[in-house]
Amino acid sequence: MNWDDVRVMLGVARHGAVRPAARDLRVHHATVLRRIDQLEADLGVRLFDRTPDGYVLTSAGEDLQDAATRVEADLLSVERRIEGTDHALAGTVRVTMPEPLATRIFLPQLPELQSTYPRLNITVITTNDMLDLARMEADIAIRANNNPPNDLVGRRLFKYGAAIYASRDYLQDHDPVGEPQDARWLGWEDQDTEPAWIAQTPFPSVPVGVRCPGLTAQHAAAEAGLGLSYLPCIVGDASPTLMRVPPSEPTPARDIWVLTHEDRKRQARIRAVMDFAIDILIEGRTAIEGRPD
Repeated sequence: MNWDDVRVMLGVARHGAVRPAARDLRVHHATVLRRIDQLEADLGVRLFDRTPDGYVLTSAGEDLQDAATRVEADLLSVERRIEGTDHALAGTVRVTMPEPLATRIFLPQLPELQSTYPRLNITVITTNDMLDLARMEADIAIRANNNPPNDLVGRRLFKYGAAIYASRDYLQDHDPVGEPQDARWLGWEDQDTEPAWIAQTPFPSVPVGVRCPGLTAQHAAAEAGLGLSYLPCIVGDASPTLMRVPPSEPTPARDIWVLTHEDRKRQARIRAVMDFAIDILIEGRTAIEGRPD
């Protein structure tokens, strides 16, 4: 059993409801629901009856509550004796992430985090660079990476979706299937040869035109009608002038991780922001994966 899940279970048992337990535990209410569901799935039993009056413990839930209450008391006693552990939900937390996740997902939801933890100061660093958390260039990293460094800990969520986009006007004047030589790809690489990834697309005969290594430049070039671009769905779908080039099914790309350094995972402010980030990313999963509502 995951102790964080058990701790949340105790909070719900004491309050008989999710939202007051979330306030007491200082986490998002969606975190409470997720952890209760995960704990019941791990144990293979129902711990609560969901009634109109609230959450009521089952007999299995009562047994776990008794045992967990004793464990909790022991753990709290040990925690109070450990020096140097930061329990303050105050101070600065620096979060690095790709710009699309910041602008489309994280920043619009940030007022909720600020309301819950008014003493937290959040710094958002929008970059695709792999900042060094060991050197404290950031406290938390939201990364699209299939192989994060071994000294980072956290949670893998799901893969973001990507698809091929072009402006509506461009597709009216160009046929990448019937007349591929008249169309153009927007290349990511600064090189003379044709990129290998083009051969894996539905349009392997379309040559590369303008090359734009950065995502912002790629997006702008596609909107300007310069060619076909392979973009994250959260970027392409939000553009009023772009459309997916048929076939328009998104392709799963890299895994999204929410990470921190091993040495910082016990800090209260780090845990709070990581839980918040996980919750809102899961809530935005449909848009990130590029699936229809």
